[in-house]
Amino acid sequence: MKKIFIASQEEKFKILLSQTLNYSKNNNMELIMPENQEEFQYIIKREVPDIVFIDVRLNSNLHIELMELLEKDETLEHCYKILFTEKFNYSKERELWQSIVDFCIYMPFDPEYIIQKTSTLFNI
Repeated sequence: MKKIFIASQEEKFKILLSQTLNYSKNNNMELIMPENQEEFQYIIKREVPDIVFIDVRLNSNLHIELMELLEKDETLEHCYKILFTEKFNYSKERELWQSIVDFCIYMPFDPEYIIQKTSTLFNI
């Protein structure tokens, strides 16, 4: 079973993304959506997901900490990292993101595109 980790504090974002992924009718995937951001790093190490969706709107630069963890931890290096960001976000962090994440998706996102990208990554 393929594991998808969703790192976001935004409940509506998590609901929309989970509904989008469930719509793909891929029964071979498990969605992991921790409620508490303090648990993100612990759970991501324990679960070792295949895809990690990271919401740039996480508090206190947690998105950067997660990306760095995914880059440095050998057990997580296979994870495909997708960052959800806003089109107008042109900060210094963007350079860091581009060197760590595999792909950026700008919000608001197209649900069909998420389904297509996930299906491609899972070879279905």
